[in-house]
Amino acid sequence: MKKIILSLVFFLFTAFLINGCSKSDDSTVTSTGGNRNPETPSSPIPSNGATGVSGFITVTWNCSDPDANDTLRYDVFAGSTSNPTTVVASDILNKAADIGVAAPHSTVYWRVTAKDNHGGSTKGPVWQYSTP
Repeated sequence: MKKIILSLVFFLFTAFLINGCSKSDDSTVTSTGGNRNPETPSSPIPSNGATGVSGFITVTWNCSDPDANDTLRYDVFAGSTSNPTTVVASDILNKAADIGVAAPHSTVYWRVTAKDNHGGSTKGPVWQYSTP
């Protein structure tokens, strides 16, 4: 009888330890991929391929997340090559960033990476505009 009680106590203790280490209480990101990445940034202003853009430029875009309660932040990159790497804004909440004034007769390339508060991210396409 003593052996049965000890075996039962050991079984219950082991079950408690295994269950207590479970991550099933984590409601932020599930291991089954419950978080969805943000949508691809779209609708750039200035529009892609715009010409004659002059003055101090603030770029804007649209973006959303399929998970209604996710918070989005954005990194904005700009440069004079088709792969812009200069960070002009980082971790911003607004869908707008100041690029500044570009040199005359130049092409500015820019893109946005959208990031949600669960580690999901989506890199947007590269857009461009040119100055007079």
